[in-house]
Amino acid sequence: MRHLPLIRCHSWLRVLPLAAVLASVGCGASTGKVSGKVTYGDKVVKGGVVMFFVEGKGNAQGQISEDGTYSIAEVPAGSAKVCVDTKSMNPANAKPFMKYTAPKDAKAPEGFGGGPDRAELERRYVSIPERYADLTKTTLTQTITGGAQTYDIKLDP
Repeated sequence: MRHLPLIRCHSWLRVLPLAAVLASVGCGASTGKVSGKVTYGDKVVKGGVVMFFVEGKGNAQGQISEDGTYSIAEVPAGSAKVCVDTKSMNPANAKPFMKYTAPKDAKAPEGFGGGPDRAELERRYVSIPERYADLTKTTLTQTITGGAQTYDIKLDP
């Protein structure tokens, strides 16, 4: 009977390395970093938003740069529906804004002072079909895994 506790102790010593390996591997990362380029036909989409929706796990979104690229960290892993929305770049939707000017002899913080002007919006806006911005109508899907990955989004007219 005296040796029974030693046997139990030795059993745990055999299981601990296996438990440590399984804990370090886990079930995979719960988020991924997704980046890519958005095009519509042969045009680069020069502004707007890309959104990933993973049912039961959440969503993530990021801005589309002028060169058509986007990068989104912390996208939930799983099967995602993808939406692209460019309405924010439509000059027809532009609202006048109050331009901030710093007091005399002062400098305004970088990026402070309003949004892009109408000419900038007209230069960058690419109209895409509404279905790409609607979660119930989009046909875009992507499986997100842990870690960095590339997903170029090619929108059809």
